Amino acid sequence: MKLNNCSVKFYLDQTRARHDGFPIFCRIIIDRKKSEFKIGFYCHSQDWDEVLGIPKSRSQDALIKQGEIARIQSVINNALNVCGYCCLGALASWLFCFF
Repeated sequence: MKLNNCSVKFYLDQTRARHDGFPIFCRIIIDRKKSEFKIGFYCHSQDWDEVLGIPKSRSQDALIKQGEIARIQSVINNALNVCGYCCLGALASWLFCFF
């Protein structure tokens, strides 16, 4: 089986502002097919590290968000390791089993 090209990025959707910040989205691209979903947390733009895709601060709230981002990345990595080759639909099904 061939390994597929996969990239995962976390970012703020700055078009949907709320009082507690912008929603954090996860973008997964596998073989040039894209899927995006909101992870359920919000962050202010001044507290967000664009390069790393995680909150900058060391507050309890930021650590919880960093933990959730790490958990999502872990689930994605596990799905790719178990399947070897994974299409975006299968990965989405795998993710929703854990959330």
